Amino acid sequence: MVKIPGADFQSIDLLDLDAIAIKHDWLKDITDIFFAAYQKYKTAAELSKYNVGILRNIVEVVENAAWSELSKKR
Repeated sequence: MVKIPGADFQSIDLLDLDAIAIKHDWLKDITDIFFAAYQKYKTAAELSKYNVGILRNIVEVVENAAWSELSKKR
């Protein structure tokens, strides 16, 4: 794996909300998401279902973690 100063890479199953939520403490400080995940499927419906699901899951969990952290600081 490439090492980038200041970057912390994590391996997470982005189709599994529970697997993402377990990383809550790590996710709360995220400022940027670079989405490059992609799963190939036979039909357009499956392609959309899973790839949009991956993006939706990570954005929702990061958003919830960030709001949770902000509410603690108020």
